[in-house]
Amino acid sequence: MDLQKRISALELFQTKFKGLHNKEFTPLTEEQIDLRINMYDEEAEEFLKAHRLKDKVEELDAIADELFLTIGDAVCFGIQDKLKILEYDVYYFSSAKALTLMSLLYSEDLRYNSEKSVIDSCNNRLNRILAKAVILYNVNAMEIVNKAMDIVEESNMSKLGDDGEPIINDPKSEYYDSNKPLGKVLKNPNTYFEPTERLEALLKKYE
Repeated sequence: MDLQKRISALELFQTKFKGLHNKEFTPLTEEQIDLRINMYDEEAEEFLKAHRLKDKVEELDAIADELFLTIGDAVCFGIQDKLKILEYDVYYFSSAKALTLMSLLYSEDLRYNSEKSVIDSCNNRLNRILAKAVILYNVNAMEIVNKAMDIVEESNMSKLGDDGEPIINDPKSEYYDSNKPLGKVLKNPNTYFEPTERLEALLKKYE
């Protein structure tokens, strides 16, 4: 996976959506950490559901979202230069479900709010997510993940409001959704496109 490209995309996303974007380690507030963990947990649960239903397109969508949020955590805390793709293949004999459950545990380490705990949390999740992709897509895993990330990143940018400003989940907003975490970026119903169709076409190329 082209990690630097993914980091650059996250930095652009955070800038456009007026999110957190630090260049050196910066502790977050408890509320900010809760939001980051809740968003990650939501996507991990989406993967587990898709995996249980054997829905390959939703599995790939969830993997891309998990990566997006994990790298996003690094950008928020300012430790993106500490991200490393390690020997993720050592997890090959695990299972996609087990790797997802481990990642959920590692997301909780953000609560320690120290540079070491955040670096460990992000790198442990990053490499377990990539290992999960290897289990599912074998030798084509990194190529599929890279292309899926391109699609999901474009989809995420299409969430911007008609005025070019982000739509944030807030009780005062006309788009408020009580089922989503407060502070989460919501979708612009006029411009947002679901990545599902493109992800499905991507997977078909590798059948």
